[in-house]
Amino acid sequence: LEYFFLSDTEAAVPAVARSLAHMAGKNRDKVEWGQFQYCTSGTKLLARLIVLASVPQEGGRGIHILRFLLKFSHNINRHLVDVWEARFPLLLHFLEQHKDNVELGQWQDWLLALV
Repeated sequence: LEYFFLSDTEAAVPAVARSLAHMAGKNRDKVEWGQFQYCTSGTKLLARLIVLASVPQEGGRGIHILRFLLKFSHNINRHLVDVWEARFPLLLHFLEQHKDNVELGQWQDWLLALV
């Protein structure tokens, strides 16, 4: 999770998010936020990932970030799980259909509507 907060590892975000989404799907344990230096809360992680996902085409990171958030939502806020399970499939479908051509203004509005 710390890699999301380091600017010199930003190019690795798609791979990190994809790997974490895979791991989060298999491991539903509660995260101990105190073990991290930069990623100290679910709210802080959510804010950082929304910023990163706001430009979704870079390495396909938007798709991987949303998949990770969907599987990890119980660690961010248990009340988000049902809402995100309803909305994320539509956002993921949109990104899959528009991999190379996303209208950023509209996309960013949709992301902000999630929080």
